[in-house]
Amino acid sequence: MKNVLMIVGWFVVLAISAIGRGEIAIPQMPDEETPSAHYNVFINDRQIPVWTAKCNKLQLGVLYSFAYFDMDGPVEVRVEAAEPFNEVVIRPQDYDIQPRTADTQIHFRLEQPRKISVEPYGMKNVLLLFANPPQTKIPDRSDKNVIFFGHGVHRVPGDVLQLKSGQTLYLAPGAVLKAAVFAADANDITITGRGIIDGSDWPWIKGPRGHLLGLERCSNVSIDGIILRGSYGWTLVPRECENVTVTNLKIVNDRVQNDDGINPCNSRRIAVSDCFIRTDDDCMSIKGLRGGRRLPSEDITIENMVFWCSRARIILFAHESQAEAMRRIRVVNSRIIHYTMTPFLMEPGEQMPLTDVVIDGIRINAVGKGEIARLRPTVNQYMVLQKPGRIENIQFKNLDITTDNPASVFFHLEGADPEHMVKQVSFENIRINGKSAGDVAAMLRIHPFVSGVSIDGTALPE
Repeated sequence: MKNVLMIVGWFVVLAISAIGRGEIAIPQMPDEETPSAHYNVFINDRQIPVWTAKCNKLQLGVLYSFAYFDMDGPVEVRVEAAEPFNEVVIRPQDYDIQPRTADTQIHFRLEQPRKISVEPYGMKNVLLLFANPPQTKIPDRSDKNVIFFGHGVHRVPGDVLQLKSGQTLYLAPGAVLKAAVFAADANDITITGRGIIDGSDWPWIKGPRGHLLGLERCSNVSIDGIILRGSYGWTLVPRECENVTVTNLKIVNDRVQNDDGINPCNSRRIAVSDCFIRTDDDCMSIKGLRGGRRLPSEDITIENMVFWCSRARIILFAHESQAEAMRRIRVVNSRIIHYTMTPFLMEPGEQMPLTDVVIDGIRINAVGKGEIARLRPTVNQYMVLQKPGRIENIQFKNLDITTDNPASVFFHLEGADPEHMVKQVSFENIRINGKSAGDVAAMLRIHPFVSGVSIDGTALPE
């Protein structure tokens, strides 16, 4: 059997004819990038570049590593670590990727594209590995509506790239765009490829625009396959947008505060799927911002995600509540591999209703943690009317919580007053460490102004 090495665009492609091995596509790293000093990574015995992202926490390492490639069929992965380790955890653990170790080497097999965290030293100096499906529909760089960045580090005048209706931004494998990307009052935009939009040259909240990737009053936007690294503030923000689809996005932040991953603000019909988000601040936050038309945030689906939040929440609902309503939000089939504060925080204000939310099929690594969700209408500094909102029809289903202390796991439900209550909250099939949680009622901290709570279809007495 012979191995065939090909150069395709900015990828090195290794086609291997042995049974059980497929074709891989490897990006080339630009000379301006500094490769990781912690890891070497080999896919089917072919070395791939290992990149770095900055971190603002000494206990997690000032840098962490990541690598990406495309695969079409199962692959064998070999990781060489620079320092000895005692054991390796690969998250999400329910993927059941079983590493084999020898000295400072880690071996495992990937059966399909995955986004994983390889952790030989706990949460410090991790290796994130992003195995993508093959690229399809690479745009024609000669098309006048295509902005095409090939391999290399790129900058644009004013450090802001503004997109217009009908345009496609393509970032080839090995491309690094050091700029903010922005679109306003535009339709039919595509942002795709395997490259990186990098904000790490700018200090906290002093970037060239407010967000690393900002969309205002846009519709029919597709974002797929790229990496966003080191944002200086909120990372991806659709504001007053509709019909936005985000797939296979990787966010490697944790460099500064206020680096929220994806924040749909006053937007509707937003679909986010198959993404990896690592942040210091909230991984996602659904908001209603001051100014604008107070449009509702509605019809938002978040699915097949992997979340890592080092300081704040996984998903923050309505903490900034300048919207007519927040409703019909689904978070399904996702993994939380690391978090610090309450993963699901629902705190509407400004008389705003937060309704019809489904949290379904979430696997949560809650070791060392306690609170899973907090439902509490509130008032805070972001609000004008200074009145609470209300919460109604919230479902928690099929949660699988891993913990070292089952007695510490709880859900907090607390209304504000008779006009701003928490109503109709249901819990179904809650599992702890792979088994039925048993007495779920003991996990509920129910405060005044709460009604209509049920567990597995049975209403709790009020």
